[in-house]
Amino acid sequence: MFVVFAERTCKEYCKKNLMLNILLAAHISCFTVLAFHVFAHARSIHKQILAHRRLLKKVLPEAIKQLKKLFPDKNIELWFQDEARIGQQGTISRMWADTGSCPRAVRQTNYQWTYLFGSVCPATGQCHGWRMPYANTWVMNLYLKDFAKQLPEDVHALMIMDGACWHKSKELKIPANVSILLLPPYSPELNPAELIWRQLRQRKLSNRLYPTIDDLEVAVDEAWIWISNQQDELSNLCLFPWIESALINWN
Repeated sequence: MFVVFAERTCKEYCKKNLMLNILLAAHISCFTVLAFHVFAHARSIHKQILAHRRLLKKVLPEAIKQLKKLFPDKNIELWFQDEARIGQQGTISRMWADTGSCPRAVRQTNYQWTYLFGSVCPATGQCHGWRMPYANTWVMNLYLKDFAKQLPEDVHALMIMDGACWHKSKELKIPANVSILLLPPYSPELNPAELIWRQLRQRKLSNRLYPTIDDLEVAVDEAWIWISNQQDELSNLCLFPWIESALINWN
């Protein structure tokens, strides 16, 4: 409808100018082709998401069953892991304001940041987090080592994460009580840990000023402590229906 309306309207002003008519036709043609590719790409992405979700639905229960055979005396817990880079620029989010007003928010232009490594167990709402200055294989090894120490002796964790280079490095040292399952490529929507970063940014780290990196690190620490004490909310947030279905099918 928009293409047709634009063509009719513009042609009324360009009837006497052949060059403008040629440019108009070219622009309309480019717009139509671009719109077609955008919509086709959106449909392709949606199909890819559904395919990845179906794949993980099949792989996840089977992976849990295999771990149960390998560790019959252990309780298998499902964890999702991810990292977030949080910088001084912060996030602009909605805020309460009087009707009709135009509230202002702080937006920095500094470029210092820190990394937050986090894991969540959707079934229980438990989480484990580390704030580190870098994200690489060496830091990931430290994180996994500390994560493994926090697990009870009768628990083996299946940790699901994306395909970041430090997640599949040959130098990655996986503890004996942890197994890793990588998500399909380009599928962050399958990782419920991504929602934790959204909660932190929108509710604790947005519309704020961080004069120094120390101020930013303190704010990140406080935000993580805040959300880690809300296990029920984390479980409601991260226990996707297909994850719950996989756990039920396994049991």
